[in-house]
Amino acid sequence: MGAINVKHTGAGADIALSSDGTSLLLDGTAIGGGGGAALELYAENPSSPTAPSATGTNAVAIGNGSKAHSIDAIGLGNGSWARGATTFAAFGDARSVASVAIGLGTVSSADAALALGRDSYALAASAISL
Repeated sequence: MGAINVKHTGAGADIALSSDGTSLLLDGTAIGGGGGAALELYAENPSSPTAPSATGTNAVAIGNGSKAHSIDAIGLGNGSWARGATTFAAFGDARSVASVAIGLGTVSSADAALALGRDSYALAASAISL
């Protein structure tokens, strides 16, 4: 590969800018790359995934088809949906403010409702369903 040499007009050595075909090199050392180290604390193995959707402010969605559509909402797992503000859904549907739904088919549809376990429904404010 070629290099661009930048002549120094004062004291000190010239600078060489080049490429190894993958990285930009400054005097032989890779530079750039997005400002940090590669992410190393997770792995994924997608097979025809549906992209997660996090549209709420400070929302997080992780998993195939998961959604976090309100402020501070978190949706984890296949098809989870955190709809209300400050909700948490893991494989479930948390529909109202501060509600939590954990488990396949769970629904928490009122403020501060908690649904835990497969097919649990918490339908009233502050209700708990196990």
